[in-house]
Amino acid sequence: MLNNKKLNIILSLIIAAMLWVYVVGEVQPDTTKQLRGVPITMTRTDVLAERGLAISAVSTETMDVEISGSVLALSEIDVSDVTASVDVGTGIKGENEMTVIVRVPSGITVTDKSLSKVNVAIENLTTKTLDVNVVYTGTFANGTEGETVLINRPQVDVSGAESLIALVDSLRGNIDAAKVGEEETEVECELQALNKDGNPIGDISLSQETVSVKTILNKTVTLPLEVEVVDNSGEEYVHDVTLPETVTVKGRADKLKEVETIKAKTLDVSQIKSDETVPIAIQLPDGIELVGEEEEPKATVVVTAFGTKNYIFNSGEISIYGEKANYTYTVVDGQTVTITAKDKLENIGGLQKNGIEVYIDVSELESSEEVQQVTVKADTESKETTLTISPETINVMVGSQPE
Repeated sequence: MLNNKKLNIILSLIIAAMLWVYVVGEVQPDTTKQLRGVPITMTRTDVLAERGLAISAVSTETMDVEISGSVLALSEIDVSDVTASVDVGTGIKGENEMTVIVRVPSGITVTDKSLSKVNVAIENLTTKTLDVNVVYTGTFANGTEGETVLINRPQVDVSGAESLIALVDSLRGNIDAAKVGEEETEVECELQALNKDGNPIGDISLSQETVSVKTILNKTVTLPLEVEVVDNSGEEYVHDVTLPETVTVKGRADKLKEVETIKAKTLDVSQIKSDETVPIAIQLPDGIELVGEEEEPKATVVVTAFGTKNYIFNSGEISIYGEKANYTYTVVDGQTVTITAKDKLENIGGLQKNGIEVYIDVSELESSEEVQQVTVKADTESKETTLTISPETINVMVGSQPE
């Protein structure tokens, strides 16, 4: 008894399913379906443009549509299969109430729609030309950035209603950082018209929607700086020059591969008479430029002025050391030795003749020798004092005494 009951239930389900298939496949009863957000398209805008007019605003851009048809037919319909359009070719300047025409696939019927007309504002058509501004999006590695080498159309015309074109502040094309490499790459860049806040402006047209952009990776690197310093000021001045060891530059990656150092023009400090900071004239290869604060690297020059003073010693003022017993040593009369002292100007006056001793050492001389090296020493507190002797030797008469 229980088994017969189960069998009846199963047979009932099978029969119900067969009836549903028959109804859907053969009878196909009508049902309805709601489609929300159907785009409303403006047609024959080219006719408006020929008349010097353009759309500035539309009261709404989408609508809702209710359609009816068989269950099977409706199951295959979505928003993309329905078109809602407004023919603006006959519009006039000002506000226009215009009919929306809705079209659906064959076998489908429109049973209801959220609106049948829209308000279309029409103004005079105007055009202005803007520079294309390329912006790089995404993330570059540290010390790198994108560089725009060439834009095939650097200027593009923007056309539309007067009030909309007045809002257009810039024309931008975005390039993904991932598409930029160390060799030149050509990228097709889609353009957007933006207002001053950077927001896109719709309902306008561009003379071209995209531009071709050649781009390359730009690197920032720090390189050694080579500077040749020339000082022909003689002994009157000493120039202590401090130079930056490196400079930071940026440029195309393919150009920087060829550069190991940055060279500067020869720096001549000969005419500098006081402490000074002077610019260094950098010689940069093509395609490379200095970065930030390095736009004019400088050298620090500290100048020390020196003076000289001469002291003359005659033969009688030359001391003799190292004398041997039974020998006589005599500096030949008429000879003089000039001692030239060089020091900073503020120190040179502090050295007096009585603080200088000129002497010869005769300990190695024999009776046959008459030429001897002159030595000098000075009593001075200045470590910068240098002394030169002229002549460096004098004649000495060496004689022997009888024992």
